[in-house]
Amino acid sequence: MSRIATVHRKTGETNISVTINLDGSGKADIATGIGFLDHMLNAFARHGFFDLSVKVKGDYEVDGHHSVEDTGIVIGQAIAKAVGDKKGIKRYGSCTLPMDETLSMCAVDLCGRPYFVSDACFTAPMVGDFDTQLVEEFFYALSYSAMINLHFKLFSGQNDHHKIEAMFKSFAKAMDEATQFDTRITEVLSTKGSLGESIDSEIDCNEEYSKKPLKTDYKWSDFKLGPDNLVPVVVQDYLSNQVLMVAYMNEEAFNTTIATGKMTYYSRSRKELWIKGNTSGHFQYVQDLVADCDKDTILAKVKQIGAACHTGSYSCFFNSIAKIDL
Repeated sequence: MSRIATVHRKTGETNISVTINLDGSGKADIATGIGFLDHMLNAFARHGFFDLSVKVKGDYEVDGHHSVEDTGIVIGQAIAKAVGDKKGIKRYGSCTLPMDETLSMCAVDLCGRPYFVSDACFTAPMVGDFDTQLVEEFFYALSYSAMINLHFKLFSGQNDHHKIEAMFKSFAKAMDEATQFDTRITEVLSTKGSLGESIDSEIDCNEEYSKKPLKTDYKWSDFKLGPDNLVPVVVQDYLSNQVLMVAYMNEEAFNTTIATGKMTYYSRSRKELWIKGNTSGHFQYVQDLVADCDKDTILAKVKQIGAACHTGSYSCFFNSIAKIDL
């Protein structure tokens, strides 16, 4: 069984192509335009025994943020696609890896539920041509697009180059373990019988999304509209049920969503339609649209590729303001 995947992604900021072979020998062909990131991805391929090709064209005249974050997104998508239905694999992997004075631990769970935790911090703003703030951005983006739990803990370390390199290498070793087959595992390693939905189709954001109309008996006139003739939309990840964002639809946005299967909203500030992914490349494909009991709010359950929030966060809801005191 071939576990090779290719993903293309083009936005107004980056143009990225990634191919990964999970059963490779550590061959790498990397050209991100950022030398230190090339070095890290070469190390990831070599120490994880993944064959990896990464080609990136980015808006380097701005800075490296978009290129690094989007590279994480596309590598994560490629991993998710290559892993497939996860039957027979170990699912979990971990590695505690030394590099001189640095000791990095990485643990992964290919569970289909994205989560990222890291206590890594850095003292230097740059390592070579790489902004150290982007380490977290890269791994956060990768973990959410790959739909994996990803944890890092740095037990020691002073040199930022060593710390970052140890993180990439420990991640490589953890992923190598998690993706390996175990003859004792005949299906998926889960009591639920499933570890999320596998990605079988080619992901190519260079091409116009092929229209997939939704089936519905609802008409816009069935909704109770406010004075602005808009309906609020609560957007939810259809696998994890995590709330991603809140937006609005007018009649044209609703009809476009039904006709294409791709989330389309109405911007109250710009007073125009906007389709999720047109500029960011972070797409939302409809799995289910549900009206509330009063028919004045829509719950959209979506398959999301990339982040929902303009900050790069998977969800727009991450600022805790109050909670019960236990």
